[in-house]
Amino acid sequence: MSTEIETAPKASKSVVDLSRYQYTTHKGVKTPSGRTAVDNNDEVADALRGLSTEQVLDILAAAGHVAPAKWNLLHGGILRMAAGNVMRRLYKAGVELHIPAKNLKLHRPVAKAAE
Repeated sequence: MSTEIETAPKASKSVVDLSRYQYTTHKGVKTPSGRTAVDNNDEVADALRGLSTEQVLDILAAAGHVAPAKWNLLHGGILRMAAGNVMRRLYKAGVELHIPAKNLKLHRPVAKAAE
């Protein structure tokens, strides 16, 4: 005699921290392609929102970062995203970023390690 037991599939738990991937849509702001702007709504995203790819690259250059040659292969949106991610890294490291289009200086003080 065979007995079949039905079990509900177990819900899997993701190992990915999904809170890192929460994005905000900004209906009043358009990207250079004309689409509605979407970003992670952090301090860097707020400072860069509405700026062109060229303006973002200029800010990065003023902070002392030269865009790698491989970035020449990227299209505008991906290029801007890559530049924004480098700016986040610089911001977290305590580098002051100047955003001339918004007359803004973005700086995050970094706590010094105890000696």
